[in-house]
Amino acid sequence: LKSRVAGRNSIRIYFILYHEATVVNLLEVLLYHKHVCEAGGEKMLEIVDYVARKLARLNSGYDFSAHDCNSSGSKDFDAKEYAAELEQRTPEDDLTRHLTEIEFRVCISSCALARFLCEHADSMPLSVVSRITDTHDILILLVPLIENPPWTRRSNKGKWQKLIDQKWSDVAPIDLMK
Repeated sequence: LKSRVAGRNSIRIYFILYHEATVVNLLEVLLYHKHVCEAGGEKMLEIVDYVARKLARLNSGYDFSAHDCNSSGSKDFDAKEYAAELEQRTPEDDLTRHLTEIEFRVCISSCALARFLCEHADSMPLSVVSRITDTHDILILLVPLIENPPWTRRSNKGKWQKLIDQKWSDVAPIDLMK
């Protein structure tokens, strides 16, 4: 399907993918408040299922950096190399990069959603809490993310980077856990 739509309407497909990121960001803002989680009632089951799927995706071992759109954003980047790379890209490669970038951002935002769901579990129905703890065991899904956080990485040049405000920034090794 990707090869069929990549050349013709790639910007339209990108907007469709971007809508998911926008909705997840909106949920992130809303679920910060306890009264929203309480008002959600049984509908929160679907959000718990969605968050569990995204956390499992983060833990799946998929290499999100293989199609990293922000990898050339470092200070010592060569414009000629980047231009040559851009010329060699196909529309399918661009669509794959956008899909991977959006998927990574959505998965990272799902970590915040998981935090809010667990934090406000006392105000949600028992079925939602049961789904969090028994069905998906979200706490166990979070352990690998604590041990090996996907929002930190080592660049090709050996510098440590951290995802800050949706951009990779160089940080000192001592600041990785902040």
